[in-house]
Amino acid sequence: MHLKIRENNILYIIIVYFYISVILFNLNELKQINQKASFLRIKPINRTVLIKMITDVQLAVFSNLVGVSIFALVILFHYVVVNNPKRSKEHLGGNLKLFIRSNIC
Repeated sequence: MHLKIRENNILYIIIVYFYISVILFNLNELKQINQKASFLRIKPINRTVLIKMITDVQLAVFSNLVGVSIFALVILFHYVVVNNPKRSKEHLGGNLKLFIRSNIC
């Protein structure tokens, strides 16, 4: 039992670390862009007009983030389904009853 709790905690720590590292990387990148822009800026820019198309790098980072997240959720779902004690007892009990009925009759 303790081993399963540790494995789940490690999985959650890895997922949280990944999300935090991506968020911090993006915040650091935005901070550097703002510092460069403030050095060159003569007048303030209206923030409502700053609608721009995303770059290839931003699209790649976003798609990788979505892909890894979906992959992690699929693995987590299968791990939970396989290790569900209620489902495994019902499943084995049902197969055992069918096996006994088919061999006795």
